[in-house]
Amino acid sequence: MILHLVGFHPSEQAALGRRLPPGVFVRTEHALARLPQGFLLESSARRLAAGLAVHAWNEHIQNEPNVVMPRSSCGVAVVLCRPGDEAKWIDSNNAASGGQQLFLAVQTQTISIQRGYRLGSVSPGSASPGVEVVLQAIDELCRSVEDLASQPAVAIGYDDREERSQPGPIAWQNLLGGRAVAVQHLLGGDDRCDLPNVGGVSHGLLSPACMPRCMVRQLPLSPPPAAILPGSFNPMHSGHLQMMRVAEELLNCPVSLEMAITNVDKPPLDYIAMVERLAAAQRLISGRTAEMWFTRAPTFVEKSQLFPGTVFLIGADTAVRLGDPRYYGNDPRARDQALDAIAEQGCRFLVFGRQLETRFVELSELALPPRLRGLCRAVPAAIFRADISSTELRQQSRGGV
Repeated sequence: MILHLVGFHPSEQAALGRRLPPGVFVRTEHALARLPQGFLLESSARRLAAGLAVHAWNEHIQNEPNVVMPRSSCGVAVVLCRPGDEAKWIDSNNAASGGQQLFLAVQTQTISIQRGYRLGSVSPGSASPGVEVVLQAIDELCRSVEDLASQPAVAIGYDDREERSQPGPIAWQNLLGGRAVAVQHLLGGDDRCDLPNVGGVSHGLLSPACMPRCMVRQLPLSPPPAAILPGSFNPMHSGHLQMMRVAEELLNCPVSLEMAITNVDKPPLDYIAMVERLAAAQRLISGRTAEMWFTRAPTFVEKSQLFPGTVFLIGADTAVRLGDPRYYGNDPRARDQALDAIAEQGCRFLVFGRQLETRFVELSELALPPRLRGLCRAVPAAIFRADISSTELRQQSRGGV
């Protein structure tokens, strides 16, 4: 088991170290500065836990499909937020009044678990009550992962506790563990992916219509989708749906959705995040059908290898990044090699205009390298213009954070 502590003082880290059971390996990060601003701490904790779990699983390399990793091969991330941190890190509408908040996340092969605590006020110089919270959670986890996920009323003496858990279908387990490269879902119809609240504990459930439809273990996918809108979809919004409709008219083919659960410079998504994105897409897609792919292909070179011959729908801002050597280690040759690799797979880009800083920018206005421009087709602003982004929506939903 790997435990990552964020926001604990050295004395608190030492107190934990003396009382943790054998076999728990501890990583520490005193400051919150390494966590991405604009993301809620609970989701940051879950992604940290998922990254730790994947690291632990790599220590138990298994070639057989559907093998359950040892329970000890899990990741636990704990983020402690003290008064004064809320302005940067927490939705102002949900911030604790003068008290500490603690977010604990657990990732095993089979389940993602999230717990939230408000610990109340702590006198200066006193150890955080979060130390006892962590010890109790680790004790529960060592006895039974199932107990940790199913006991919403453990008597810890602190109020306003929130818990969520999401079991992962076998296909997701193989994807997160690296035994699969893609998982397909079919969205549409009357069934929905819901996140009901049962007894004060939110349990993620997938309706039959949203369960994984197929799992891909090797590259490439055959036959691949004709057109794909890739993104993080955090959240998915009406602009994405409009892009799909415009592309389907221009290309005369259906458009699939694709989201990479792994990232070049961030930990992977967990099962809670995956079901949230899937449920949001299902709600927005209502009235039509569409494929949604979860993949382990964070770059367009990897996407082109997985989906050869596909047209990728991108915004003008993404086109700029694709042509910028800074995203290739400041090496123009590496950029050109990446673009050549995409072209060799027969992939192309349908480029939508985007609001960049103070104005709406189209493909014709971008300074792109010739290799990239030759792969791009523009969508005129007369056909599509949506001054909306997932980043802006996240900021609006969190009080401007």
